[in-house]
This record gives sequence, structure tokens and C-alpha cells, in this order.
Amino acid sequence: MKRIILVRKMEFWMPTWIGWLFIFLFLLVTGYLFLHSVYDFLAINKPLKKNTLVIESWIPDIAIPSLIDKARDGDYRRIVVAGGRELKGSYLSDFETTADRLRATLILLGLDSTMIYVVRNQAVVKDRTYNSAVSVSTWIRQFNKSIDTLDVATIGPHARRSKMLFELALSQDIKVGVICIDDLEYNPNRWWQSSTGFKSVVGECISYFYAKFFFNPEDSNARY
Repeated sequence: MKRIILVRKMEFWMPTWIGWLFIFLFLLVTGYLFLHSVYDFLAINKPLKKNTLVIESWIPDIAIPSLIDKARDGDYRRIVVAGGRELKGSYLSDFETTADRLRATLILLGLDSTMIYVVRNQAVVKDRTYNSAVSVSTWIRQFNKSIDTLDVATIGPHARRSKMLFELALSQDIKVGVICIDDLEYNPNRWWQSSTGFKSVVGECISYFYAKFFFNPEDSNARY
């Protein structure tokens, strides 16, 4: 009867203490560079400052004063506020969507109402930024065919992903810039010391990686 062998001897290489030291130093340096550079990578700020400003309407109230300053700083002929329905407090709100609410806020704080347009998104359960960009693209084709340049205004580490998804959704003839407004709920230079900052930055790292390598626009139409 043939003997059944359950284990076998193997020979493999293990690092020496010097090797382990190099591995430790490599991980230490990599971790340091990640902590101190990932926010700047994600929170890209490259505005073109002309033609059209598109604002993602979910931005928190604390960022609106800075947003208004940046809107006045550029040579914008129109401001487009894009957003979907209210997900919190909708039964007590007088506004149909977050875009309607932000438009009213911007007017209350002094921006010219005649240059602010609302683009309402369809309610979706995923890929909200991309669907917002698609809604803006549809609005441009229908009403403002002369738009060839726009800036997207958003918050912190969401900026790079917003720029990429708007470029994907819009015509190739439209140049896309991005305005990044720092999230004042945490220190961007020490984001890992705050639970809000940690969730925001790490979450955006994962979301950007997914959008960059796995996102399929044809799968982005799930509805509420």
C-alpha cells in the first residue's frame, strides 16, 4: 500500500536582521510619505477661472463663504449648482433638491441670482458625482452649447475624483478645471489625527482607485 504523505520538507529564504531592518525602514518611509502627500494628491486645485463654475451642492455650510470668495475671484459668466434630492430633513425643507437650497443660500449671501442655474440630478444610489456630471453635460447640450471651459468646485480630497469624472462625462471639447475648498472639520496637514479626516481621506483613496481602474459608466444608473 502506497504511503500517504501529509507534509514535506521545504527550504526557503528568510531576511537577516539587516534585511528586516531595511523592510522596516521601507515601510516607515512609505507610510510617512503617504501620510504627508496623499491629501495634496487628492485635493488637487487647478482652476481655469473663466466661463462657467459648477458647484457640487452637497458641500457643507461651513465651506460656503470660501466658495463665494472663489466664485468672485474668477471670470465666471454663469454658476451651475448641481445636486439631487434632499436626503436629510426633506420633510421640513422648502427645497426640492440640495441644488435648490444652495442656490438660495448663494443668493442670500450676495451672489447675482441671474447668473446662478440649477441642474437637478436623478436620484441614484451610487456614482453620484458621475451622475451629477452627466446631468450637467445634458444641460450644456440643451441650453448652453457655447460652454467650452468650466471649473468644478468641491471639498478637499474629493477634488481629483470630481475632476476625473466630469472629464469622463463631458464632451472632450470642454476643458475641466477644479477648485478645491479645504474641509474645515479637520486639519488637512494632520488628517490622520481626526476620525473625520481619516474617514474622508482613506475613503477617497479607495473611491479614487475604484473610479480610476474599475468604474464603468454603463453601471452607474442605479436609482432610488
